[in-house]
Amino acid sequence: MTTDGFLAVRNGNLPLLKHLIAEKKTSLTHTRWSGMTLLHRAADVAQVEIIKYLMELGADASAKTFRGGDTPLHLAVSAGHEKAAMALLEGGAPWVPSKQKPKMAVNNRGETPMRTAVRKGYQLMAQRLELQYYILDGQRQKAKAAEARARKSREPTPNPTPRPPPINEERSEATGPPWVPEPSLPEAAPPAPAGIS
Repeated sequence: MTTDGFLAVRNGNLPLLKHLIAEKKTSLTHTRWSGMTLLHRAADVAQVEIIKYLMELGADASAKTFRGGDTPLHLAVSAGHEKAAMALLEGGAPWVPSKQKPKMAVNNRGETPMRTAVRKGYQLMAQRLELQYYILDGQRQKAKAAEARARKSREPTPNPTPRPPPINEERSEATGPPWVPEPSLPEAAPPAPAGIS
């Protein structure tokens, strides 16, 4: 039996890969000399079930190779593996740069995965993936907003009106008179103008 996780991925042997990870003979962060991770290899050879498994375990979908700076999604689209690319997008792989991490989805050539797909001649696939990305992103944004609303509804709301101090019925020189709100007196009506009765 092999102990090479990359060979298990290339051959699509998910049970062997699960065994190797469980026995700690390979890991999600293990890389080849080129910087390829197990997720890169799975994307490169279109092993969709392995991609889903690695993403569930928390594999870094934004990891880049040393040469080229390609993410797993770059490798999948450059080879025309649409189902593998879709699995990566569903797992949260970066498609476009974010404001927080502008270099995350860009390789050393300055290309996003969409640009790489177009350059390789997969324009229609790139359009379908772009549409899918925005659908998934919208769903994630709605889920985040719903979670924030639920979290906010569970927080106790502060009382906006301060309570008056309790009325102290006992009088003493140390505490002073009991607190009682002063009655409001009606204001006097203004005098009537002259000549009107």
